[in-house]
Amino acid sequence: MTQRDLILNHLRKQKCLQMMRRTLRTHESITPMEAFSQYGITKLATVISEMIRHEGMNIHKELVKSKNRYGRPTAYMKYSLIENGEENGH
Repeated sequence: MTQRDLILNHLRKQKCLQMMRRTLRTHESITPMEAFSQYGITKLATVISEMIRHEGMNIHKELVKSKNRYGRPTAYMKYSLIENGEENGH
């Protein structure tokens, strides 16, 4: 990988983190499907992990159980920002 590629990857990563910060601050929550459809983010869990690890953001994770389009059980994570003073993220 060239230095240019490394710089471009870093800039893309920063832009992705910036979009997620703004989304979590202005919306109640985000799911992997919303992240993909709105921002093209395919690995939301990785982005959230980066935000927790590098920025110290306090993010609530909730496992949501649902049914897929074929009526079979499925589960996905729903992420929301825990503001100062909130205990359970809601």
